[in-house]
Amino acid sequence: MLKNKRENIAYLIIWSIVIALPVYTLQGGREFSQMRVYMEWIRLIPFLLIFVINNSILVPQLLHKKRTLYYLILVTLLVTCVTLASPLLKFLQNVVFDSFEQVQRTAPRRALARSSEYKMATNILISFLVIGFNNAIKLLIQREEEEKLREQKDKIHLQTELSFLRNQISPHFFMNTLNNIHALISFDTGQAQKSVIQLSTLMRHLLNDSQTGTSTIKEEFEFIKSYINLMRIRFYDNVKITLHLDVEQNNRTIPSLLFTSLVENAFKYGIDDTKESFVTVTANIKNDELFFEISNSKAEVQHEEETTGLGLINLEKQLALLYGDHYNLDIIETEKTYCVNLKIPLNND
Repeated sequence: MLKNKRENIAYLIIWSIVIALPVYTLQGGREFSQMRVYMEWIRLIPFLLIFVINNSILVPQLLHKKRTLYYLILVTLLVTCVTLASPLLKFLQNVVFDSFEQVQRTAPRRALARSSEYKMATNILISFLVIGFNNAIKLLIQREEEEKLREQKDKIHLQTELSFLRNQISPHFFMNTLNNIHALISFDTGQAQKSVIQLSTLMRHLLNDSQTGTSTIKEEFEFIKSYINLMRIRFYDNVKITLHLDVEQNNRTIPSLLFTSLVENAFKYGIDDTKESFVTVTANIKNDELFFEISNSKAEVQHEEETTGLGLINLEKQLALLYGDHYNLDIIETEKTYCVNLKIPLNND
C-alpha cells in the first residue's frame, strides 16, 4: 500500500510538471495564447494513454510475471497503434476549437513544414521515453521496497537467532547454579537460603532485563559478580577467585549475557577442588571499546564430552551476528592455563 502511494505521488508530480510545461515555455512569446496551451495539452493525450495502459495493465500483468517477450510485443504494438492514430488529434483539435485554422496560420512556418514522417518518429521516440521512465520509477521503488523487506527479514532472523542462542545459555546456567545450591544444603542450610535469594535475583535479570537483548554494562557485570559469588560458596580456600572490574559504573548498553558462557566455562573446566586453582576476571574500557579477559587454571581430569565447547561456539555465533568483523576474540591455551580475551566496540549511548 505504501509502495503504491509513493509511486502514485511520483507520477502525479511528473505529470503535473509535464502539463504545466507548455504554460511556462510559451508564456511571453508572440504565439502564446490560451488556445495554444490547450492544443499542446491535447498533444499529450497519446502519451498519457500509453502511460496509463503500460502502468496499469502491461507491467503488472506481463512484466512483473516475467512474460517479457509478450510485454515487448504488446508495448511495440501499443506505441505503433497510438502513433498511427495521431492524425485523429487534428480532428479533435478542429472539433474542440473552431478557430484552429487561425491558430495554424499564426504558428511558425518551420513547424508547419515538418513532414509527417518526422512527427511520427518524434512521437515514437517520446512514447518509448514515457514507457522507459515509467518502468524506471517502478523498478526503483520496487528495489527500495525489496531492500527494506530484506533488512526487516535480516533483523527478524538476527533477533530470532540471538534469542535462540541466549536461551541455550540460560538452562545450562541454571543447571550449574542449582547443582551448587544442592551441594550447599547438606552442610550449610542458612547459606543455601541466601544462595536461593541470590539466584532469584539472577533469574529476574535473565527473565526480564535480558529479554530486551541488551543490558547496561553496570547491570551485566553485577550479574556476573552475583554468579561468581554463588560459585564461591561451592569451593574451598584452595580456589582463588579474583575480579578486576573497572566498568561497573558505566551505563552504556551491551548485548546481554555475552560473557556468561565464558564465566561458566572457567568454573566448569578450570577448577579442581583437590588442587590449587584460580579464576581471574578483568574488564575495562578504552577508546570506546570494552576489553574483557578471563583466565583460569586447567583441571587435570576432564571428560571428553564435557569439553565440547558449546558455550564458546554459541558466543562466536553471537559475536558474528552482532558485530560482523568488528570484534576480536583471542584464546591463549597452555598446558596449565586457559585465557580468553574479548574486545567489542561500544555504542555512544
